[in-house]
Amino acid sequence: MKHFLKVKDIKEIVLKEYGKSISSSKAYEIIRILNLELEEKNILTIRGAVSQKYFNARQKIISQLLKGVKKNE
Repeated sequence: MKHFLKVKDIKEIVLKEYGKSISSSKAYEIIRILNLELEEKNILTIRGAVSQKYFNARQKIISQLLKGVKKNE
């Protein structure tokens, strides 16, 4: 099991969980937002990757960021 998710992983999860295909820039945006939240809590982050545990805990913000992204059909 991976401890950190990168852009490719985020794109795969979003497609699998939400049925939506996102661009790499959208995946980077998600990573940046989550890492900013972690930095505000004085938690060390890795640029271009996000903790899988934190990503899973913040599913609500992920769904908000995906509003307006069309589903793959």
